[in-house]
Amino acid sequence: MMHEKWVEAAGTRTRYFDIGSGDTVIVFLHGGLFSDEGVCHNALVFEQSLPGFAAAGLRVVAFDALGHGRSAAPTSDADCSVPGLVAHAEAVIGALRLGSVHLAGHDEGGLVGLRLAFKSPQLLRSCVIIAGRAVVPAGDPLSNLTLAAPLQPRYGRAAQAWVLERQSHSQHHIHAGNFLEEAVAIAADDAFRGLRARIEAGDLLRRYMRPSLGRARLDNWKRFREDGVPVPTLLVWGGNDPICPVQNARSLFGLMAAKQRITQLHLIGRAGYLPFREQAPAFNEILGGFVRALEQTRSAKAA
Repeated sequence: MMHEKWVEAAGTRTRYFDIGSGDTVIVFLHGGLFSDEGVCHNALVFEQSLPGFAAAGLRVVAFDALGHGRSAAPTSDADCSVPGLVAHAEAVIGALRLGSVHLAGHDEGGLVGLRLAFKSPQLLRSCVIIAGRAVVPAGDPLSNLTLAAPLQPRYGRAAQAWVLERQSHSQHHIHAGNFLEEAVAIAADDAFRGLRARIEAGDLLRRYMRPSLGRARLDNWKRFREDGVPVPTLLVWGGNDPICPVQNARSLFGLMAAKQRITQLHLIGRAGYLPFREQAPAFNEILGGFVRALEQTRSAKAA
């Protein structure tokens, strides 16, 4: 069972889920861009995959990012940004005393993981980027087109399901589990409404988030060319992703693999933007195999 827990991470009350046991820890971080695309993303988006990893003998932790889900909003407007999200992720890992972890991030969560790998490589045993639209060189014109003219009211059940339908290839997962229910409940919460009002009144995404995304992308490409990613890297993409097509994944792989020898790209058939929900067994097999291989190498070196 997944039961929510709470931790203070650098002053931010943060919700997280922690299941399984062992020295090998995979931390999962969702995307969502402060819910700007119409879905209240939170840690439960990984609910289809986490129990399988725990059953396989791994400890898995998933938390609500700063200003997402049930975690507290940023105290500073400037923290509605990539650096703000990175600092919070680092604080969560520290507050939970996880040591070095494998960090698996979806879209913007993958960007946060990559930036943390550059900033504090000692914290990460690997960086896993899932459907990393925020990381790829090409930007997101397809998502802008795919998600145009959303349903109203914007964060109602039908509207959030509409976004998930357009992001997915296999839609069976949308009403499965508790993710959509939780996303709808979050949208009705005063804390979420207050943060959205603050973001819109202060134009915070235009002033802070989007410029920080651009700066992070430019710095990523510079680092890819010069020194490479300092930790092993796995890219996982849905083969039918309507938001960030696989050709973008292949371009990203080429950039990253040039300097980091342990870089892999895996495509999952019959899956779109949410492969860990749409094809959870295949996703778990890929990520689990990658992590186990790295841990075996790590143990052999320590022996």
